[in-house]
Amino acid sequence: MPDTNHFWLRLALLIAPFAVVDGANAACAPTSPVNNTTVTCTGATANQNGTDGYGTNTDIGNIYNILAGASVTGADSGLRFNTLGTVNNFGTITGAGVGESGVSGVNVGTVNNSGAISATGALSTGITFFSTGLVANSGSISGVRIGIFLQNGEVTNTSTGTIAGGDDGVKIADVAKVSNAGTISGGIRGINIGPANTSSNVEISNSGTITGALNGIESLRRVDLTNSGSISGTTGTGIVGASADITNTSTGTITGGLDAIQATTAASRQYFGRRGHRHQRRHCGGSEYHIRRDFWRLRGRRGYNRRQRQQRRLDRGWEHRHLRHDR
Repeated sequence: MPDTNHFWLRLALLIAPFAVVDGANAACAPTSPVNNTTVTCTGATANQNGTDGYGTNTDIGNIYNILAGASVTGADSGLRFNTLGTVNNFGTITGAGVGESGVSGVNVGTVNNSGAISATGALSTGITFFSTGLVANSGSISGVRIGIFLQNGEVTNTSTGTIAGGDDGVKIADVAKVSNAGTISGGIRGINIGPANTSSNVEISNSGTITGALNGIESLRRVDLTNSGSISGTTGTGIVGASADITNTSTGTITGGLDAIQATTAASRQYFGRRGHRHQRRHCGGSEYHIRRDFWRLRGRRGYNRRQRQQRRLDRGWEHRHLRHDR
């Protein structure tokens, strides 16, 4: 009997380490594939679904709660699902594959992030939704190529939130709304909207910081922007758009290495002149004053050409006449 007890004791000691490792590598429960379920991740989950940290392209309607201190890591994507997924992340989600994502949604989904979501492989994206996505961020989101990519959707970045990408911080292809109080940055563009689509405008509200090594905001569609923060394009332009309607408050700055704003058509409620002095536009009949064809800027290093100087003189004469008339 003593020999038998000794045998079982030795067997238990051998099995115990493997039980611990198995639990550490499968800490998201229940296991995927799964639908219409609440999934909770409490430990370190690595490649639970093949080369993905957790989930499959067939998972539908799940709520994913990644708790503080938990991590979900995949050799390809960190967390993957098909549609109607809601991700509440307080921990860490990482995807390491080439062209993969930290969080990948095939169709519709929501991400609420106060932890860290990252994609570390070449050409990777922090969060990807190929249909409609809603992202609320108070933590950090990053990708080697793009921080967040949405076909359609809305990004809300709070004052503690950071979104960064090697090319674009945020890229939205179609219907787009961005509200930023934190930091959005890109190695080329802070925010990139396109392709051109005349049926939908771009709404951007910024009280934080938006920066791009080339352009701060670049859009192939009309941009409706309210800015009380900072928008900058280090070597290029602060805002590039097919057309723009910009409200820049007294605390807002828009700067570019070449131009502050470059748009075919622009309407503004405030603008800064060549030396940064702010002027107020006064409008008659309730209509905006539009500047067409010539580049319009707040601050930039490139001097005005002759046509721009002529437009500036016309602007001054227009303002003076109507200011006297308003009195």
